[in-house]
Amino acid sequence: MPNTSMPGVAVSSSADPLANLPPLATPAPVSWWPPAPGWWLLFFALLALLLASFRWARPRWRRYRRYRHCKKNLAKAFADARARYQRDANPVNYLFLANRALRGFALMAGSKKLLMQSADEEWLRALDALSDRPGLASAAGAQLLLQYQAQPDVNVASLHSVLQEWSAGLRINKLTFPADQQKFQLQPAASRATQ
Repeated sequence: MPNTSMPGVAVSSSADPLANLPPLATPAPVSWWPPAPGWWLLFFALLALLLASFRWARPRWRRYRRYRHCKKNLAKAFADARARYQRDANPVNYLFLANRALRGFALMAGSKKLLMQSADEEWLRALDALSDRPGLASAAGAQLLLQYQAQPDVNVASLHSVLQEWSAGLRINKLTFPADQQKFQLQPAASRATQ
């Protein structure tokens, strides 16, 4: 006998009243596209961070690459000058090549103030300021100033060790390396006529 306590609703007195309910309608599974707004914000934030870090790192990487290139060429120029001295035993040629390498390095480092220095102790002190291991203003390094003498009294071994020590102490934070400079290249040693 149906219960008619509520008008318009037929209730059966069977044991399971939920059996008369219709089945549940489940929503369609959530797809991965399009992502929620939070994922879009995260994506654009990461993209902005990536672009900003690239803009920050690129000039530093280029500067470091130029620094390594200059240091390598400077070491090669000093080695070439030493080899030429051992071949012809002419200290004037060694002084010329070493000074040319130092001027080329100063040009590449972008220091116009350094290049404007005359060839005296001020030039050597300015070069020493670029290195953590200064020594060019010492007595051994001051032999670089004897370049224009006809027969200079030069101890090439001590000067060469000072130059190597100085170049080993060069640090990138002390150099400027403007982006518009050409790469540091030295002319071959044979381009200068021997004296």
